[in-house]
Order: sequence, then structure tokens, then C-alpha cells
Amino acid sequence: MTHYPIDLLKEIYKEDLINNFNHKKYNYYANKLLEWTKTNLTSTNMAQYILTKTGHKDIKKILFISEGGPDYLRCLTLIGFKKLFGKNCYDYPNVKHIYTDYGNTEKTIK
Repeated sequence: MTHYPIDLLKEIYKEDLINNFNHKKYNYYANKLLEWTKTNLTSTNMAQYILTKTGHKDIKKILFISEGGPDYLRCLTLIGFKKLFGKNCYDYPNVKHIYTDYGNTEKTIK
């Protein structure tokens, strides 16, 4: 839970919106959490975080080596790297199910 807004969650907990529901406060906190998530928890932000923490924030290309079926963390990290590096992010072996033509026989045969 390293990237969760612990202070904001504590603030929400103190408001006790379950027992003291208030639409205005609920919408306020829902919007704060949504904005925080959009700003901090996207796959692109997580990939950037990995690069920064590992001292690789200035690289221009990346080779993403993985194996196995769908894996939540691996797939979202790869998607983040793909968004950051575009064609300069190579996945090997190819993680087919993250691409738009996955499962589309007509498109993949061409």
C-alpha cells in the first residue's frame, strides 16, 4: 500500500460517512480519491516510479522479459512502459493479450 493516500483515508475514516452520511462530504472525498488515483496510480505513473527508484529514469529503450499467462502486476507495468516508450519498449516473449488485436483472428492472421 506504498502508493495509497493514507492521510486522506484517515481523514475519510474520521468523518464516519457510513454512520453520518453527507452527500456533500461524500462527493468531496470521492472526487479527491479519484483525482489522486488518476494522478498517482496509472500504469504510466507506476512505470515511471519503477524507472526513478531503480535509477533508470533517463533510458530511451526498454526490453521487458517475462513469461506466463495473464498477471495483473506484470501486464499493467508493461502497459505503462509501452505508454512511456512506445515502439522503444519491446516485450519478449510477446504478451499478446495486452494488444488491441488479441483474439481477433481476422486481424492477427493478416
